[in-house]
Amino acid sequence: MGKCIRLAITGGIGSGKSVVSRMLDIMGVPVYDCDARAKEMMVHDTPVVAELKRMFGEECYNEDGSLNRNYIASCIFTDKENIKRVNGLVHPLIKADFNRWACEQNVPLVAVETAILYESGMIDAVDKVL
Repeated sequence: MGKCIRLAITGGIGSGKSVVSRMLDIMGVPVYDCDARAKEMMVHDTPVVAELKRMFGEECYNEDGSLNRNYIASCIFTDKENIKRVNGLVHPLIKADFNRWACEQNVPLVAVETAILYESGMIDAVDKVL
């Protein structure tokens, strides 16, 4: 890991992750948002886009290039193997992206907001958990 302390902010829906993240941001602590970054990668990362299209077809994306969330949800939540495949694609990329991002920060503390700290493997990328 990099020179800074890496703090994970985690918890279920409505537990206050976003509130704590905003507070830390106001205090000058850089915060990496896993959900936002994953959504961004699923639209703008060429290998991710290609793999999702391979897995589920061109219907994954709308004509304007945005993610067809309803279609993806119907694929993922009707077949447990599909969610494993998507997670297997996205989670390692997010973890690597966070590690790269954290190393680029020139501060004593960074934070990562993630709802699925253990399931995603992000636990291995942090020093402390909140």
